Amino acid sequence: MGRRFYVLGDLLEITLAVLGSIILLSSYSYIISRINTPMPSYFYLNSHTAEIGIFPAEDLGDYLIANYTRKCYLKDVPFAHNGKIYLPLRFVAVANGIKENNIFEGSDGRLIITKADENKVIIFDSKEKAVVDNGEKINIGDSLLMNDKEMFIESGYIEKIFNMKVKKEGDKIILIPQSFPNPLLSLFKNFI
Repeated sequence: MGRRFYVLGDLLEITLAVLGSIILLSSYSYIISRINTPMPSYFYLNSHTAEIGIFPAEDLGDYLIANYTRKCYLKDVPFAHNGKIYLPLRFVAVANGIKENNIFEGSDGRLIITKADENKVIIFDSKEKAVVDNGEKINIGDSLLMNDKEMFIESGYIEKIFNMKVKKEGDKIILIPQSFPNPLLSLFKNFI
């Protein structure tokens, strides 16, 4: 009889140890995935304010880990035209994790974006209404507009060119980067 309680006590102790380890690892997994996952950005129709998601590789400076966006002032506001939503291209690029010093404005109506980590150059040409993505020219017509020296891109092309999901909730436009944390962390989160 005493032996049975001893075995049950061992099983209970082992079970509690395993559960404690799972809880501890899942909290570490959650924290690491939050740090490694790019955060969504929020734009508002007809508003000069946007909230740009912070990327993991970005220098957080004075930001706390709990602050996942930074407020930005937009010179020109996002707008709807002919049933389509247009966002300022420069800020879409920043929301995609591209550093501002990798975005260049040409005097000839071009915006040049370099993605050093992917060894990629994207050229937006407002006169030709085209995008050149690593040498491949894509005509996008009225999906690329100029408004007082600011270039705007239609939300459908944001998904294609920048690999960002675009959601609209009322006047709020949400850009969600489609890059994910470490696959092992994703696997671990699915296990738990």
